[in-house]
Order: sequence, then C-alpha cells, then structure tokens
Amino acid sequence: MVKIRRSFLRISVLLFIIVAMAGCRGKQKEGAQAKNTKSMIQITDMAGRKVWIPRKVSTVFCSDEACTFFMYSLAPEKIIARNTACTEKEKPYTSVHFQKLPVLGRIFNGHSEVNAEELIRLKPDILLCPLFNFTTPEYIKGFEEVGALAGIPVVIISLDFEKLPDSYAFMGKLLDCKPQAEERMNYCRETLNWATSLRNKIKKPVTAYVAEGNNGLQTIPALSTHSETLRLAGVKNCATVDEAFGYKQMSIGFEQILNWNPDYIIVNSRSQSTKEEDLVHHIISDKLWSRLKAVQNKRIVITPNAPFNWIGRPPSINRLMGLQWLASTLYPELSDINLEQEVVRFYSLFYHLKLSKKQANTLISAEIIH
Repeated sequence: MVKIRRSFLRISVLLFIIVAMAGCRGKQKEGAQAKNTKSMIQITDMAGRKVWIPRKVSTVFCSDEACTFFMYSLAPEKIIARNTACTEKEKPYTSVHFQKLPVLGRIFNGHSEVNAEELIRLKPDILLCPLFNFTTPEYIKGFEEVGALAGIPVVIISLDFEKLPDSYAFMGKLLDCKPQAEERMNYCRETLNWATSLRNKIKKPVTAYVAEGNNGLQTIPALSTHSETLRLAGVKNCATVDEAFGYKQMSIGFEQILNWNPDYIIVNSRSQSTKEEDLVHHIISDKLWSRLKAVQNKRIVITPNAPFNWIGRPPSINRLMGLQWLASTLYPELSDINLEQEVVRFYSLFYHLKLSKKQANTLISAEIIH
C-alpha cells in the first residue's frame, strides 16, 4: 500500500482528498461518455496497460527522477513539478524554469513520498512512471493507487537502457513531438550500436569495482539496474551477487574486494552529498586499499556527476553519455569517438545546453586519477 507522509494525515487534508476521490468516482461513472468525447483517447502503455488519457497531454508529473530526466530531455516545458530539490551541481546545466518547479516528492519501491494535496491541486494530465526489468506488480500497484487518489491517468514507459529508443518513439507519439523524439531515438540506437561494436573488439574484459559511500565499502551489484552501463561498456562488475537486484546497493567487506582485486576502481557518487574527492583520498592513502592492483596501477576513475551521475543514478538518459565515457576511458585503444565532441552533442540534445569543447573537456578530464 502507498504510504502518504504523516504530515498529510491532518483532518483538513483527509477531507480534501475525500472530496477529490468522490470527484474521481464521478468521473469513472462518466467513463463511458468520456470514451465518446473528442478530448480523451485510449492508449496501451509500455507495460501493456489500457489507459484513457487526454488527447492532448500538456502537463506531466513523473513518479521519480529517472522519468523526470527522460521528460526533461524531450519536453521540459510539460513537466509540472520536480521530485527533489535542485542541487548545486545541477544548476549550471539545467534551465532556471526547471530548477524552480515545485517539489512534490517521488513514488519509489511501491511507496509514495508525494505531497498528495499539492498533486491534486496541480492536476497534471498524466502521471508518468518507469518500467524496469525488475518492476513487480506491487510497484505498478503503487503507481496506480497514487493516480487513483489524485484522479490522474497513470502511463508507464520502459526505462531499461536498451529500451530507450522504443520509449522515445512511444512518448513522441503520446506528446505529439515526433521530430524531437526521433532525434533522441536515433541517438540512443547509434550509441547502443557503437557499444556493441566496441564490445565485439574486446578480447579480455577488464574488471571493475564500483566504490560508493564514505569508505568505499558500498557498491552497485552486477544485477542492479545501475550496473547496466558497465555491462554495455564491456566491463565486468566484480560484485556478482545474485540476491542484490533492481535498485539495491550492497555493503562489502574489504577482504572480498581484495579477493576480487579489480583492474579498475570506479568512484561513484550515490548521492549529491557524497564527496568523491574525499573517497579518492581515502582509497589512495589507506594501507589496505594500497594492496589492490587498481590502486598500485593508478587505475581509479571518478564518474562524472554533472548535472546527474553518468553511470546511472538515476538510471535514465544520463547513462547514454556514461556509456561512451566509460567504454572510451577503460578501452581507449578500442574507442573511435571524440569524447569531447560527444559530450557537446549529448548536452545539446538531451539537456538543451550549448557547451564549449573546453567545458566538455573539463567534465571529462577532471574525473580521471592519474
């Protein structure tokens, strides 16, 4: 069941919601009539669900950051609210309008942090939610319960890395912005095809440990959605632990890392509060970590994190640039792209921002420990 924050359990809010739900029930009774109007249309979303939505979708609220950043890349003007507050790292790379949108919270792991009262007041045309390979019926039920509570149609799109081209095609039709969607769809396909070609050239995959947290002993397991970028870049994630799946993070003992003895250490920020430089300093100065060949060979890389983490926090369109960066950084002899040019191109197309080559180089070069 969806958990609404305690602050919204005041009697006044309950009365507000009850009235809203009554209105929703009234609308449901009029469903047969709505189907015959010109203002509504039935679609099949990417989870195979039949949904009645407004024929013209002008406003969208996304259940979490993964969907929000996807929407930002395609139709930022339609986003009606954010999930979390704007960070300092984000400010130079996103629009002022997007930064100042109201913050409503998110629906995550089947639970809701969303400000229900404000969502009902804003009343977006659709609630856009993500579908991943680990998404369960309980996740979808959580989305649907919030949608029903607010009287908003729930539309689900696939955000698995290799499904991104299909998602752009789907949303281009839904939002009536096919030319923009086609540009991004083609970019996704081009990037995925490039990565496939590069992987086919790899004779021996490098191994990597993703170091997270203050001491580096938290990591992304290989089966996590956040590890898809490593897989597609032809990098073997050391943390092959079956029970860690989906969004999960896991803690590791140092002896296990020593046993893996990875070729590379990828310092990855789990949240904007994590200071990557502090973790790097800890790794290169600690006697235990110095036993690893990755430290001895100075093969430590920091994931670029502006405006959003390139590896996959959240697992959204940011991974497209991360895939090219990671593969080119760990397999420089196999990569045939100009990474600076690709950063400029990507930020223009997906973040609507014109970067200079110097700015692009700063993003890349500052993240490699020599």
